[in-house]
Amino acid sequence: MQTSFDPSFVELRDSLIAVRAWLSLVLVAVLLASGCAEECRDADGDGRGEGCEAGPDCDDDNRRLGERCDQLAHACAEDRIAEGCPCLAGARLACYSGAEETLDVGMCHAGMKRCVREAWGACEGEVSPRRERCDANDDDCDGLIDEGVLSPCGGCDSTCGGGVWGPPTAPFAAEGELALTVLGELTLARARVAHELVWLPNTGDGTLSKVDAGRARELARYRVGGEPERIAVDHLGDAWVLSPGLETPSQLSKISADVERCVDRDGDGLQTSGAPEELLVLGADDCVLWSVEVGAAGALARALAIDGALAPALGSGALAPASDPGADDVAFGGNAWVGLQQGARLLQIDGRDGSVLREVETPGLAPYAAAFDPWGQLWVIDRAGLLARFDPRPGGPELELLSAPLRCYELESLASDLEGVLNMTGFACEDVISYDPARGIWRSAKTPDVLDTRGIALLEDAWITHTGGLVSRVQRDPLIVGGSFSLRSEGSSPIESTAISADAAGQLWIASSMGGGGERGVLTRFDPAAEAVSAQVPVGRLPRVQGDLTGDRLFGLQAAEASAEHVFLGCGGAGADAGSVSTGTLWKRVHVAYRAGEGASVQLEVRRADDRDGLDGEPYATLGSAPEDPLPYALDVPDGGVLQVRVTLRAQSRLGAPRITRVGVEWTCPGPE
Repeated sequence: MQTSFDPSFVELRDSLIAVRAWLSLVLVAVLLASGCAEECRDADGDGRGEGCEAGPDCDDDNRRLGERCDQLAHACAEDRIAEGCPCLAGARLACYSGAEETLDVGMCHAGMKRCVREAWGACEGEVSPRRERCDANDDDCDGLIDEGVLSPCGGCDSTCGGGVWGPPTAPFAAEGELALTVLGELTLARARVAHELVWLPNTGDGTLSKVDAGRARELARYRVGGEPERIAVDHLGDAWVLSPGLETPSQLSKISADVERCVDRDGDGLQTSGAPEELLVLGADDCVLWSVEVGAAGALARALAIDGALAPALGSGALAPASDPGADDVAFGGNAWVGLQQGARLLQIDGRDGSVLREVETPGLAPYAAAFDPWGQLWVIDRAGLLARFDPRPGGPELELLSAPLRCYELESLASDLEGVLNMTGFACEDVISYDPARGIWRSAKTPDVLDTRGIALLEDAWITHTGGLVSRVQRDPLIVGGSFSLRSEGSSPIESTAISADAAGQLWIASSMGGGGERGVLTRFDPAAEAVSAQVPVGRLPRVQGDLTGDRLFGLQAAEASAEHVFLGCGGAGADAGSVSTGTLWKRVHVAYRAGEGASVQLEVRRADDRDGLDGEPYATLGSAPEDPLPYALDVPDGGVLQVRVTLRAQSRLGAPRITRVGVEWTCPGPE
């Protein structure tokens, strides 16, 4: 049977297929809209994740991590608290992005990081160094306030016009007998004075050993009585020895380093001790220049430091100038300052006869050790963690107490370097401490694995002693404790090593109360370059000593006088510099910012010419000498041209040289016609 094909049926079938396809598309769209299709899985809410339009997330538990996981992982390996690095939710941590040496200096302080959703956030609330502004603050956190931005008058007055000589605008130059401090201040140069002796009080037998540093041999031993514990050396190399008295007055003795300056008091010829076995009886040695009682019974004289005073000029109470070659100066090494721990006072002792020149009460301070800085300021420590500054100038500021930020309060030793930076140790702690008075900056460093820091000596690095017969090297800027070295050598094992000083050759000498055989102490010479013991000298019984064994805390010989000059161009600027005439500058005043110790001064002179070439033909006119003549100094010179200023720094003491920070010349320029 034959069947025929109906075209309408085919059309109907194709229509149904098309409808079904359309319905399938609609169904897919509905399913997608209803969430049945693949979702964007974003656990940390950063818009990235599996199925998300922004793309995958390399760490879906940390919204700060998206496509940069490798980069951040590297950053976190270098700094585990960098922003975005993983952390424990809720944790907090101090943070600071500035240089370490600026932290807690001036306006700078740390901020706080918080861990939010298991990732460290940004450092909030920190203040890091910024450009210095004239606002009476230390904005760049270098310990100095408004350096380089003050007006010529010295303040922030924008109406004070003129020019400045001094860092950073026009830095000083150190020529001849001038020098620059680490802050760029202009001051007087120093020359090292070589004392070839090492002095050591033997506490257990009341004697003093004199040792030749070069040959490492004891030259003589002197009876000084009591139980001597403190030692200082004056500017002639003579030794001052202090014996604290528990139930009796303390005793201070002075011993001449040079036999030619010993005194035959009874006219029977010079009698002095030689080798240890040739000791004379107490009071019979003509090289023991004098011995005096200091303080009342039980006042406990502990601190001892030598000032920079010169001998009084004959017929007057004034100090002779440092350049005076007279016999008074040659035979005088300075006065001593003694601190009474229980008596709470300082005594200035005359270097000629041991008489008391001055008494200063120290309420709240029990003096234990003392040292002068190069600027003539006396610094004293109290075992309870106090540091005090005293200005010995007549009418100077009263005693200033500063609290040392230490983890313990058993201060033991104190020394100043050539810049006036103080270094301290503590007996019952493991710290070395430094304090920079010019910047007001404290630093401390822990000495790992070695206990009881005792004495301190300052070379390029600091060196400290420890009770256990060790010395440690300490880098000073920044303050970092380096290696420790034993003082043992063949046949000797020093212990209770309390004092350390450097000799003229840069060798260290360490005093130890035991190690010389029996109850004898020992002096150890240590080479800091080789980091090894180079000699040992047995001495007397049980030398429990602190202080200056060699005179290395005297800073050398200070120049008496030196001058520097600078040309101010006024309104002429570069034109005046080229030699042309500058008309119109109205020269008004000269301002000087300086600091000076006792007897020091800064003299100001000026001369004016039409141009630089004409200055050499003009004489200087003296404006005044500070501090005697109050600053600023008015200028009485013709208008226009250029002005040359000469400053002359003078010192009438071995300590306390002037330091000039800046010289400002105030002027006004004519306005437009």
